[in-house]
Amino acid sequence: MTDTKQTLAMDGARFFGEMTATISHEIKNVMAIVNENAGLLEDMVAMNRQGAPFPAERIAKVSQSVSRQIARADDILQAMNRFAHSADHGSEAVDVGETLQFVAKLADRLIMMHGAEFDMPTPAKAVITTTNCFFLTYVIWRCMAAAMAMPQPGAPIRVIAETTPEGPCLIFADMDKGEKFSTSAVSSLETEAIFEWFGARLTIFPEMGEFRVLLSEKRREE
Repeated sequence: MTDTKQTLAMDGARFFGEMTATISHEIKNVMAIVNENAGLLEDMVAMNRQGAPFPAERIAKVSQSVSRQIARADDILQAMNRFAHSADHGSEAVDVGETLQFVAKLADRLIMMHGAEFDMPTPAKAVITTTNCFFLTYVIWRCMAAAMAMPQPGAPIRVIAETTPEGPCLIFADMDKGEKFSTSAVSSLETEAIFEWFGARLTIFPEMGEFRVLLSEKRREE
């Protein structure tokens, strides 16, 4: 195994751990709320045994709360299942714009912890590339992490996927401009193994508060 492949494997494992950790935290939050509602029901049963009538409205609210958490848990588990299967194929056709939105959903808790917000408009025309879905998810997350490492502009960071003759391009815009733009937070991306694997090219526009990542259109099956 080459040094790049070994580093990429280790980085990929860390990324998988980071995402599964935040997913498990979300599931624990759901369980905590369901457990709290179970406690409320136990209290109502105990009161009923002492002669108090069942409070129908409170029971209905508890039921609605549990139903919401079940729906939330199902949503979380669907995302986890999709993420777990993203490495099933060495190479496949992937919608880059849709994957951007999936990563934002997958890492929602981490994004909120950074106090950041992303605006990811759906491209007018689907941006399709043939690559490894897991590594595409990873490179998108690394770009988002770099954007979050900079001072937050107080408005959503706009992320756009575009098709170019050389491959798909990720555009991160509407960040602080000029001297407030942290070039160092972004430029380190070029040294990461995932960027080398993608043959990615980084272009920074501090005066525009923007950086772009061109992902080389290579059919990766490694």
